[in-house]
Amino acid sequence: FDKKILSIALGGFECTYVFPIFHPQTPAGFDVLKVIERLVKLLLSGKLVIGHNNQFEQEWISVLLDKLGYDGNKIMYGANFGDTMAQAYVLHNNHLPKNLNSICRRLLGFDLKSISNIDVTNLENTPLEQVLSYNSLDTKYTELIFRIQAPMVIENDLVGPYESLIDRQRAVVCIQKKGLVVDAEFVQVESTKWKPLIEASYKEFFAYPEVQQMLKDTVSDEHPQGHCKPTSNDDMPY
Repeated sequence: FDKKILSIALGGFECTYVFPIFHPQTPAGFDVLKVIERLVKLLLSGKLVIGHNNQFEQEWISVLLDKLGYDGNKIMYGANFGDTMAQAYVLHNNHLPKNLNSICRRLLGFDLKSISNIDVTNLENTPLEQVLSYNSLDTKYTELIFRIQAPMVIENDLVGPYESLIDRQRAVVCIQKKGLVVDAEFVQVESTKWKPLIEASYKEFFAYPEVQQMLKDTVSDEHPQGHCKPTSNDDMPY
């Protein structure tokens, strides 16, 4: 687990605070350990801590806390988590995309990621100010979306399934930290088996006039041939 937590944002729609953690441009005198200490205090306070895809967030935080001498698993089990992705899952199952950007477009009518317009796969080499802004926007709108979706979960009598997902996240995080053995032979056999069909499907997909038009509309210096990724929710219209 050699990745780093570059920043941590806490707050809500009205006000969000964001702190640099292990970004290369974090000021030398900034007290990162003090931020972690306050985060642990918050997690153990019983207050609702909302995130998007909390299973992912919990794993990162739990591993970091372990490295700093805390009991990450115990803290995760003691925290009171809310999760906008879990809400979206029980509300829509697999019928609608559940990434934060898609939910923003669906409920709020705008493209959240286009505001920051940064390469999220290369945040470590992105200027700190831009990373902090990106992180704070995610936190700001995650809290607002939680408020919008919470009554919908109650009205549709989905509190039980939602809470079950929240409880299961902690156990999955503990298992992931132990490491799951991948059946490499099975993966290789299945990959070989399905590769021709996948390639044929891609060829058929890119032949559609609508896709050809999308490629023309997305030509840029970064994508001179246009951009369209069939497996990306952000590229597909709903």
